[in-house]
Amino acid sequence: MDAAWAPVLDAARLPRKLPHVNIDTNLGETGCGDVSEGGNADFVGLYCGTIDTMYLPLDRTLAIDGGEPATHVALLAHEYAHHVQEESGLLGTVQRDMEQAGQAAPVVEDLGRRLELQANCFAGLFIGAAAGHGSFSHGLAEGSMTLFRYGESSPTHGSAVNQHLWAQRGFQRRTTAACDTFAAPAGEVA
Repeated sequence: MDAAWAPVLDAARLPRKLPHVNIDTNLGETGCGDVSEGGNADFVGLYCGTIDTMYLPLDRTLAIDGGEPATHVALLAHEYAHHVQEESGLLGTVQRDMEQAGQAAPVVEDLGRRLELQANCFAGLFIGAAAGHGSFSHGLAEGSMTLFRYGESSPTHGSAVNQHLWAQRGFQRRTTAACDTFAAPAGEVA
């Protein structure tokens, strides 16, 4: 993923750092707070931009879909997409906008969904671009995209239909411009 995203970040003259990956099963306190409590307690993947770290608890990662490699690719691609958002400055900008919105829950939820759906789009972009190269077969790519096709609706990640829509846009169009969820109409990010 680092090699695939490098030309995009370089062309935009953006910094490139390798993200850290933490697969510990008992995380507790992280650079983004205590993830053993509250809404984050049952996550499978989480990106913490504060310390450029993807948290992928091994026990949870292996449990999803029976440990299928295609599912792991989709999960990693989505979390790495958050790293790309961090490197581009987008993640920090959205977080500041969310803080400024304060208690305006609908605004905060909308910005969060747009960020998550863009991560799906970036994940699809990576999967589509990598398909058929090296050991990344077209079958593995199609299997990875299945995760987005059959996702569950959530207030943080949007409807199942929109999660699939944005992942497919990235997969088919393979440009970051196709992933501009922030300019999309409300119905596409609900």
